[in-house]
Amino acid sequence: MRSRYIAFAIFLTAFLYLAAPYFFEKKLFLNEVLAGLGFVLLMGSSHRKFMKTPVMISVLLLLGVGIVHALISAFRADGLYYYLRNLVILYSIFSFFVGYYLFSYLPSFLRTFRSLISTYVLGLLFVPVPGLVYDRFSMAIAFPFFGRAVAPKLVLPVIIVLSVIYSQVHESSTSLAIVAFFLLIWIFKSYRFFMVTIVVALVSLAALFIYLLPYLGMNPNVYSYYNTVGIWELISRHPLLGVDPNSTWRLVLWKQLLVDLFPENLLGIGFGTPALRYFPIEDYTKLDTLPYVIGAHNSFIYLFTRLGLPYVFIVVYLYASVFKEYYYNRAFYRQSYGVIYFYGFFAVSVIAFFNPVLETPIYASAYYILLGFLARQIEQKRLHDYHAIAAT
Repeated sequence: MRSRYIAFAIFLTAFLYLAAPYFFEKKLFLNEVLAGLGFVLLMGSSHRKFMKTPVMISVLLLLGVGIVHALISAFRADGLYYYLRNLVILYSIFSFFVGYYLFSYLPSFLRTFRSLISTYVLGLLFVPVPGLVYDRFSMAIAFPFFGRAVAPKLVLPVIIVLSVIYSQVHESSTSLAIVAFFLLIWIFKSYRFFMVTIVVALVSLAALFIYLLPYLGMNPNVYSYYNTVGIWELISRHPLLGVDPNSTWRLVLWKQLLVDLFPENLLGIGFGTPALRYFPIEDYTKLDTLPYVIGAHNSFIYLFTRLGLPYVFIVVYLYASVFKEYYYNRAFYRQSYGVIYFYGFFAVSVIAFFNPVLETPIYASAYYILLGFLARQIEQKRLHDYHAIAAT
């Protein structure tokens, strides 16, 4: 009973972090709290012989790569403060073990606090409140957990409807991207067709990036931290760059990380080193730290720059394995409602593709806790298969 109450308290902490990260993380450092709890659970658990699932292998490899860079960067960082700010990439991974070790308490928690959570999430869904009360991105992660209230075949349609409402009321274009992704997995029933579509989409995005690359170099004689002349001069170079200035800034950031830092980024530039020279500025009091901590609005590109090619191999292995597990065992996960953990992880992954997530304490723990839930769900499926075979 005591363990149950502790688990519930941790889940409530995680929910507050998810609901309003810009308030609770900045005031109470909940990302660090959750990461610390994950580390304590890992060190204090007698269950350290992990099942060799692709998710667990990926997390352990990621921890290993992060630790290596942390050790090397301790001698090359520009300062302790910058080093510690980038170290969020490593220590946030320990939040995974919050989801992994406390997974068995989650269904009971959701039943106990269903009314409270439903009132908050669904009530404010229709009210355009400030982001400090109801986050513009992260609440999309909560929608899959309402799937238990409907028939299995309706889980995905309900998530899509909630995400559409969310995108319109709270003006979140990222939520529309989540809707597009969920429509994709709803339409494509085959793993092969789905993966071909994903690869074609990524190749097309890469081709567009390469095509626009000659226009994405910021003119140092025009760019200034204190005005927007530089970015508008860049936008004027090609009609496509004027379609959406926010997307253009993303491309400028990606170009600096992928091209300007080549070939150092192949091994990773580590922690505590500057990554960007040109970037938009919202708070001039943080100007000195922004080259070190500002995200690239794509966490996967940013972590590749910091951690190098090993991160790319790990993340490709992770997602290919997760998608394969989802498609090959979808009937089982749908009937057992285990599918909601896949959908939650898919949602936070789409958010990470278009926003800073894994490199910032504002969202990082949400990603890894959901991955921890998913890891245990996959383990339960494998144990179910093992017992089914043993019984025959």
